[in-house]
Amino acid sequence: SAHRIGERLREIKTQSSEKGKPVIIQIDEADTILRPVDNSPVSGRDASEIRAVLLREFQEPSNVFYILTTNLDPRDPRQADPAIVRNQRLGYLLGFGLPTQEGRSEIFDKEIKKRAGEDLKWEGVDLESLAVSSDGFSPADIQEVLSVAVGEGYNPETGAAFVNQQ
Repeated sequence: SAHRIGERLREIKTQSSEKGKPVIIQIDEADTILRPVDNSPVSGRDASEIRAVLLREFQEPSNVFYILTTNLDPRDPRQADPAIVRNQRLGYLLGFGLPTQEGRSEIFDKEIKKRAGEDLKWEGVDLESLAVSSDGFSPADIQEVLSVAVGEGYNPETGAAFVNQQ
């Protein structure tokens, strides 16, 4: 609830102040407070209450720093509420584009390594061709592609998955 979020943030601020150490709080998927209320998947009242509590907490001076992450483009008024992102109300807005071909290749490589094991084999997978054919994919898109590939390669009889280029 919005009330509980506010309570928890105040607790963190108090603890941080008592210890004299800064704290970083990351709020992932911050769409709830950044989206225009009428476009929010959360009910309008809930989104408004959460937004009001968070904005109030953000404005109060403290040694707590907030990082909000989202897939929204805060500069696009159809995605992010201009009333929230105007006048540096949230501080700095940093945008990160989609990964380059080299970046996608690295993401494929790291994600495949994370998923490899005795019950999951990757053979004959050409990372460069995947990187070329996935132009415009986000890291989340790449993770989804690999999850689908594992699902397609799963053999219920052996309980293992085998994934190849196909």
